[in-house]
Amino acid sequence: MPDLAQPAYEPRGGAKGWARGQGTGYPDVYPQYGKLTFKVDVITPVGEGALRLAFEKLKVELGAQGYFRPERKRPIPEYVRCVGLITSETGVVYRDFSRGLGNRGIKLYFYDARVEGANAIESIVTAVQWFNQNTSDVEALVIARGGGSLEQLQPFNSIEVAKAIYGSRIPVMTAIGHETDVTIADLVADVRASVPMDAGKRLGAAWEKAEERIGAIEHNISAAFRSRCRDFSSRLAHYSESLVSSYAKQLSQNRQIIAAHRQSLLRCFRDIFAKVQTVEQTFNYNFQRFANALSRRRRGIASFERALGRAADRPAARLASRLADLEADFVDSGTRFDRYLHSLQDDLSDSDLQISQRGARWYRALGKRLADREAMLAAHDPRHKLKQGYSIVKDKSGNVLRSTRTDAVSDIINVELYDGRLGAKVENIS
Repeated sequence: MPDLAQPAYEPRGGAKGWARGQGTGYPDVYPQYGKLTFKVDVITPVGEGALRLAFEKLKVELGAQGYFRPERKRPIPEYVRCVGLITSETGVVYRDFSRGLGNRGIKLYFYDARVEGANAIESIVTAVQWFNQNTSDVEALVIARGGGSLEQLQPFNSIEVAKAIYGSRIPVMTAIGHETDVTIADLVADVRASVPMDAGKRLGAAWEKAEERIGAIEHNISAAFRSRCRDFSSRLAHYSESLVSSYAKQLSQNRQIIAAHRQSLLRCFRDIFAKVQTVEQTFNYNFQRFANALSRRRRGIASFERALGRAADRPAARLASRLADLEADFVDSGTRFDRYLHSLQDDLSDSDLQISQRGARWYRALGKRLADREAMLAAHDPRHKLKQGYSIVKDKSGNVLRSTRTDAVSDIINVELYDGRLGAKVENIS
């Protein structure tokens, strides 16, 4: 029977359209008007019509098996680092996809697969299986091809490709045909893009936004850093002035403390000297008393001798007794004088020991206080801050710069570092 050119039909499944088909029937003549008609008993779709019926049938079967369930679809990672692309190397799909993906450092694996013809189904299935079995870093698979007729897109309406996409452990994105073309592979895939360039843009969109965010963050960090640097420079200048003032104040206080200790030491030495003078005066006084007593004893002896000469007739016993008493008095006076001398020596030794002990304690206390003051002064030494990496910036007059409003472009500034000074010229003020 001859083919009927594009009769209208509505296939099972509800999709309306035009298709080619072949039919069987018989001719009939209406005698009243002389009109010839052909009555069709059976119409069988062929070509695109048959493919549409097969598409709707497979769609119903896979839908019943849960291939299209939204809850089983997996999202593509937001920041994809490695992508596998399945398409033909002879078309422009690779170029369009790469252009949409952009130069954002995303690693791309390319698998050259047949996307049309007799071996296309096997080639696509093999490509999906290869990525699942041989790669561990691929985070998304993209199956793509350019536009075409329903017959040309037929490999993507096959159950084999649908099962391969359904069983893939890697999330799958499809970009097949034009935006109006919908295939079984699109329905099974986790994500569908309209065209290959759209697929690339979707995968790189998060990175593009990240670049914008990074730029904004970088600007904010730079602005915050400059603000902190200005604030720190102002605080450092303030601390420098405070440190110098504190250093001068501490130095003045230490000088006053040293002067007070010197006065205390002088008073202590005066007291010691006064005691030594007192001891010396007492010694001289007692020595004079002893000399006077000895002189008196000598005069007494002389008087006694004269009296003895005058009284020669006195008994010898009385003379001997008198001499013995005088000798005993002399020995007793000498013993008491010796004890007095020992006592004076003991007092001098005790005074000397006390002076030594008090002087040692004072010197130790003075040394400790001086060491504490030196440690405090060393802790506030500006050179320690310079050694940590900070610097002091001064203008050509030697004044510390606290703000960018105090200098101008082309001015010469001096930068004081830990190990020297640098001369610099202001090129820019921000």
